[in-house]
This record gives sequence, structure tokens and C-alpha cells, in this order.
Amino acid sequence: MASGNEIFDALQPLGFETCGEFCFGTWRGYAVALQKFTSRICYVHVAVRVDRPASFLRRLRRATKVRGLKVGGTERAMKNEVLFSISFAKAEDIAALFSERMDVFIDALRENGIDPADTCALTGRTEPDSLCLTESNGSVSYQPVCAAAVREQTYQAQEQVRSNELSGNYVLGLVGAVLGMLVGLIPNLLTILFLEQIFGILFFLVPVAAMFGYKTLRGKMNAASVVIVILVSLLGVILIPYLEIVFYLVRDYKIAIGDALRATGGVLFTRETLSELRPRLLLLLLFMVLGILASLRLLKKGTNRSVISSSEIQLASLRPNPYRIGADSAGRDV
Repeated sequence: MASGNEIFDALQPLGFETCGEFCFGTWRGYAVALQKFTSRICYVHVAVRVDRPASFLRRLRRATKVRGLKVGGTERAMKNEVLFSISFAKAEDIAALFSERMDVFIDALRENGIDPADTCALTGRTEPDSLCLTESNGSVSYQPVCAAAVREQTYQAQEQVRSNELSGNYVLGLVGAVLGMLVGLIPNLLTILFLEQIFGILFFLVPVAAMFGYKTLRGKMNAASVVIVILVSLLGVILIPYLEIVFYLVRDYKIAIGDALRATGGVLFTRETLSELRPRLLLLLLFMVLGILASLRLLKKGTNRSVISSSEIQLASLRPNPYRIGADSAGRDV
């Protein structure tokens, strides 16, 4: 049974290199990156430039299906890349299986008039002189770039981190997180009050909005920022029933908002009321925890450590652009 490391190691003779959880190289002129999904399945990112991803994706699926490419379907098409998956579970020869699937996929791209990406993923300039792993719209792929733009972006990221480490403020960040959390609660409150339903997926917005608020007010973006955002998001569990009661007091009893806020606080935070609300609070807590878990990777992504790590991966994977019109099936010049 092939593991992620075995898969990446098997592709080295084809000119692919490994950097962290990614394996990258070129194939018939296309910049390609593999990302581990499970120990036996990899996502394959192919750098292209597509004007209308949705319509292109439908054509590409038809083209790969005609060729018998069974990879679980083409997963996604964006302006800068197309992505599909390959299962190596039963592969006796990993390199041969990869070569076969890639050739079929590249043929489908060519049939649809999609050539290798030929503009810088960072600046849009033509004739990019390098390739590197870079992130765009939440996805990391191996893209043509201008080396000077990569170095400039890395410098700016390092300066941003230094500035935040020196001037970041936990108090201001906490204020921003609370404000963001309140904004993230609004969709949840609206569905509860007017539709009388709880949509668990909306709880994902609470920690995301809280982190946005924390970052906007320039909180210090270290590991503590994630902890602060999580704790503030959990505070939303008790705020939902609190604001529900305030809403009903104002709407049904015409009580002024200030009086309703005070009255609700005096009633809600008693042992009897909290005991009565326990099942509902536990349900809200469950949804909030799931929302936090679903957003955890996104929360960590904004920390200084993550920014530096992304910059280091870009530089570590920076290579001269080898694309020539006469590249062979493994992306080597002929």
C-alpha cells in the first residue's frame, strides 16, 4: 500500500522534488504540484490560465471521461489552476500510473485549448522566469512567477511580521475579536429569530469573523491570537440566548433596549434559568465547537508563524522556469 512519502519518492526520477506536504515539478510544460489528501490519494494541481472556469470544467470532465480517466472526477477549476485526484492504492508502479494519468489529463487540456500557464501568478506579467509553490484563493500550487516578485513578497511578509511582533496589541486585538464575534453571530441570530432554526454551518462564521476583527485592530498574531479568538467565540454560546431574550422583550413588550439588556442579564445568569436552558446551551456549544474546528486551519493560517512558513516554502521551491516548446512527457528539455 503506497504511502504519501513513497509516492513522492517514486516521482523523483521524473524530476519532481518534495517540499513539506507538497511534491512539485513540470509535466510536458505544465507546472504541477501534488498534495497529500490521504496516505494513498493525492490532489494534483496543474497551473493554467482559464477565463471561464465553470464552463471549462464541464468540457474537461467530458474529455477525461471519454479517455477513461477515473480519478474521482475533476475536483475544481480556477483561473490559475485545475485540480484532480489520483489514487495510488493499488499501484504496482507509482511512476507509471502517475505518468499515464498525467498524459491523459494533459491531452484533455490540450484538446480544450488550455496551454501551460505563461503569466506570473503574482503580478500577471508575461514571460515569468521562475516557478514556485505559491498560494492563491486558499489553494497552494506550483506556478510560473517572476523571481523578483517572489522575493519582494517575501520581504513584505517578513516586514509585516516584524511590525506586528513589535506593535501588536492584545487588548486592541481582544476588542476586535469581540466585535467580529458579534458580527459573526448576526446570521445565526437572524435564522433563529425569524426562521426558528439553527444552521450549524453558520457557526463557522463566528471564529472567522472574530479573527478578522482581531487582525483588523492589529492584535499580536502569535499562537495566543488563536486561543483568544476561540475563547471569544465560545462566549457567543451564551450571547445567543441572551440576545434572543432581549429581542423578544423589545418586540413583544415594547421595553427600551437598555432596560431589556439589564433585565435579561438579571434573569438569564441565575442558576434556575441556566439549568432550564442547559439542553439548548449544550446544542449551541456543540455547533460552536464544530464551527471552531472547521475554521481552525484558517485561524492558524493568519498567524505570524504561518506567514513566515509560507514565505519560506515559496523561496525553498523557487526554480528557474524550464518550459520550452519541445519539452518531453516528463517536462525535460529536448
